[in-house]
Amino acid sequence: MALPDAAIATDYLLHQTTGLMSGLTVDVGRMRSDLDITGGLMYSSAVLLELVSAGMSREDAYGLVQAAAMETWDSGAPFRDTLRKQAATRGVILPEQALDSAFRPERYVARLGPVFERLARLS
Repeated sequence: MALPDAAIATDYLLHQTTGLMSGLTVDVGRMRSDLDITGGLMYSSAVLLELVSAGMSREDAYGLVQAAAMETWDSGAPFRDTLRKQAATRGVILPEQALDSAFRPERYVARLGPVFERLARLS
């Protein structure tokens, strides 16, 4: 009894998803604006990983990133600036090349090609 209901629900979800994706319009400018509103906070996890990869302990990196993120959230200052400020107060020198890597939005969409290819094969 549950299997036919699950199949009907799956069919319905696929139908809804197909309708959503076929009517999808991407406004690149608006997306960039929405990303910039946060001051770069979306990069906090990437920054954390880059700092740990550069040799900082996870606890120290987390404390630094969290303090900088909270300052950005409260003040609206760019995350990269508050990160540098928090690092300076702790006597930490940030690896600029690692930060450049962390603050690239392309790293979040690098693997989307195969996902969209699989999605196209579903229709």
